[in-house]
Amino acid sequence: MANKKRRCTSCKKYKEATSGIVAPIGFFCDKSCQYNYAIKKPKELKQKTKAIVYKKQKAKDARRKKELMSRGAWYQKLQEVKNKWVTKVRDVDEFCCTCPTQNNVKYDAGHYIAVGSNMDLRFEETNIHKQCSVKCNQFGRGMPVEYDEFIKQKYGEGHYNWLNTKFLCHKPHPTLKEQFPTWQDIELEIIRYRKLLKEAGV
Repeated sequence: MANKKRRCTSCKKYKEATSGIVAPIGFFCDKSCQYNYAIKKPKELKQKTKAIVYKKQKAKDARRKKELMSRGAWYQKLQEVKNKWVTKVRDVDEFCCTCPTQNNVKYDAGHYIAVGSNMDLRFEETNIHKQCSVKCNQFGRGMPVEYDEFIKQKYGEGHYNWLNTKFLCHKPHPTLKEQFPTWQDIELEIIRYRKLLKEAGV
């Protein structure tokens, strides 16, 4: 009956079990393989340990970088991804909200209530719509009269009044701090919109 073969822990070749060396750390063809493994293994472990430490440090540095980002920088990142979602996904088949343009022109995500006028509505979806960049958003300065009519027709007088209400004893719009208490909340919103973009193939 043929002897049973075993695989060498070092060179990975198979050898007759009775002709090799059995050690606590494995089976070896001969002393040469056992010696090579003894030299090589610590190096591999050291490299693996180094890779693990590097990965952990990289993750730690990435988190620290996020923690040091200002809220303004986080808002800008969110604005970029949200604007892209408005123009490339939600309103992609819509006309410009303030003129009948639906050509291959550059489009912006135009704010009805400008960010500078009411920061709390910066990310309100009903306050942002696809708008042709040059004619309406830039040269037309947002076309406020036409945008008024668009909002009334799309959402009704009640919502139009809600968007335009800024100075009341009871503040109608939650502040950005209330909407996003921490930078992690802003990041989650960014992730959500990126997922929507990805699902739409953008």
